[in-house]
Amino acid sequence: MSRQPDYSDNAGNLTLPLLLLTTAFFVMVAFQTYQLVVDRIALTNVRAAQEQNVQQSLKVRQQLNAIANGVQQLANGGDANAQQIIEALRRNGITVNAPAQPQPR
Repeated sequence: MSRQPDYSDNAGNLTLPLLLLTTAFFVMVAFQTYQLVVDRIALTNVRAAQEQNVQQSLKVRQQLNAIANGVQQLANGGDANAQQIIEALRRNGITVNAPAQPQPR
């Protein structure tokens, strides 16, 4: 004759741990959301700070391409020094693409 334990009073004992667990979970989610917002703002600021440098690098690249295309045109025209420069660039792994010639109409 074993008596069955009465668990009806234990339901109230779970309320506090579940409340604490739920509260801890929401605090953790709120903290992580805050950190993500702070990180996003920091990344946006870094990107904005780099924008001027990116624009300058694009300008320098365009200038170098214009110079290289000019040297390529001289080399195509038979200039020996320009041909040496183009050959040296090729040996260093730099390919100079001649600008597209306009199509005659």
